[in-house]
Amino acid sequence: MGAGTAAPGPLAVGGGVSGFVVSVAYPNDTLAFAQGFFPQVMGVTSISSSAGDNNNTYSLQLNTNTFSTAACNGTADLANCSGWQQFTYQNLQDHGEVRMWYFLLHWGKACDTSHGWIQYEADSCYQYTDAISVDAQPISNLSTLEVTGTASSSQDTVYFYYLASGVWTIKSVSKNSVLGLAQGWKFAEYNIFGIGGSYNTATLNPGSSIVVAMDAWAFPPGGGLGQSPADPTICVSGAAPTAEWNSLNLFGGCCPYPDINGYWFFESNTGAANRPACPTDPAKPTVQASISPLQAWPAPLSLIWTDGDGEATAVFMAATSTGAPAPVDETVYFQDQNDHSNQGWQDSTFGQGDQIGTSGWYCVYNGPVSGRG
Repeated sequence: MGAGTAAPGPLAVGGGVSGFVVSVAYPNDTLAFAQGFFPQVMGVTSISSSAGDNNNTYSLQLNTNTFSTAACNGTADLANCSGWQQFTYQNLQDHGEVRMWYFLLHWGKACDTSHGWIQYEADSCYQYTDAISVDAQPISNLSTLEVTGTASSSQDTVYFYYLASGVWTIKSVSKNSVLGLAQGWKFAEYNIFGIGGSYNTATLNPGSSIVVAMDAWAFPPGGGLGQSPADPTICVSGAAPTAEWNSLNLFGGCCPYPDINGYWFFESNTGAANRPACPTDPAKPTVQASISPLQAWPAPLSLIWTDGDGEATAVFMAATSTGAPAPVDETVYFQDQNDHSNQGWQDSTFGQGDQIGTSGWYCVYNGPVSGRG
């Protein structure tokens, strides 16, 4: 992992002197949550990184903007010092690793090793969390892999979602805030890159094309995790914060992604011919899911439902024997109002999810169809 600088040049994906990435910027908000994934993967059969024994090695990086941080106090170059953070998954052939990376760019003097900082290039420092190990993910699984980062005033967390034997699995690493990201997170960059730093490139086989998508949520003005979308007003291709690359090129601009609060964009090594059309707003569902309890309260309640004809399912619960929920159109309700990344998973606690107004109806599930709570 590492930071890089870029100058205008061809739309090659990555850092260094000519690399570009797409960053979705949220200048009107401070982010609390961002996620990256690959809704379409076409023709991808192999990948390698340019360092060492490299077959099927790559990194998925969710990167932030550079930002002012109190961790720069004591630097030799306070005017130029800034923080930068990465939420990553690294595929290392026989296993994968999920962790966070922290950088003090332009620190300007020897790094403070007593606080875990390691020298990076001539004038910067970095440190990283312990990693959690997961099963290695062949590149054929790319469309099922997601990386999420969250930031609060006290703690940052990286989540990695993947399929294991057909079951959605989540792994996460949390750490007390090192750089104060929650005070200055303004844009998100997500992509597949080489592994190991030093400007390494992830080379995909000829005929490869991918669609990359990002979404994000903001802190509301009063503090706490946001319950309304961030305002993604800018989607730009520009200088890459990361130092790594992939072998694809960017074609076309960004498309708003109606299903999420973000954008998607297209990368390929075959040209723009197979670039998909921008997605459109999905049709509103006409058939609601139907639900029945399998086990009575107050024991842990098991629910199973028959899907409606929408693209996802939200389940609400109230401490009443009458009435029905009336969710507001174009409003997202989370099953855990303190953790917007943990959606669509079986465990849920009544009252912990978002409430519909003051109605007493709380979200206990919001996720894929064919779910069970």
